[in-house]
Amino acid sequence: MKKLFAIFAVGAAMFSLATVASATVLTFDDITSDDWDAPVPSGYGGLPLEWSNIGVVVEGYSGGYYGKSAVSGDYAAYNGDGEEASTASLSSGTFNFYGAYFTTAAKSAGVDGDIEVRGYLDGTQVGTTTTIELVSLADPLWVDFDLAGIDELVFTPLRTGHGAYFAMDNFTGSVVPEPISFVIWSLLTVVGMTFAGWRRR
Repeated sequence: MKKLFAIFAVGAAMFSLATVASATVLTFDDITSDDWDAPVPSGYGGLPLEWSNIGVVVEGYSGGYYGKSAVSGDYAAYNGDGEEASTASLSSGTFNFYGAYFTTAAKSAGVDGDIEVRGYLDGTQVGTTTTIELVSLADPLWVDFDLAGIDELVFTPLRTGHGAYFAMDNFTGSVVPEPISFVIWSLLTVVGMTFAGWRRR
């Protein structure tokens, strides 16, 4: 019995490490070759998420807008029409959001922007609201988040005009494995190790 418990413990530890290592970084560079307005497709980058009012824009669009938005490559995501944007799980599962880079869309000084970021699970807010203060023409700002086990992520601009537009790059998140996945994985680990022990006899 102790040996069996040890096997499960090892399996749990390995599963936990695998979950941490499965974080995905979305660069938004492989969606379109157009300058702007292509929507982020559902399931982009292998994350089962549906994107609402979030498109892709090239850095320096239309004479300098989004001039410092791209961290990797030439593209970043942006909120269409300067309005609220969100991403949500495509199924009944949940996801973790670890962080991203944020910038304003402004091409001149003095057009700063603030946005609020909130995570939800079944319509109830998870954790606290994060307010991001963005300075026009500043380098991309990395913001860490600790939003785990959510099914919706909402980005709300707090300013109007050009200050309502923001860009986001290197969105980093992961899918929370379904509980059954852990059970099956553990059982397969036990069976495999038991079989290996039988073969050695």
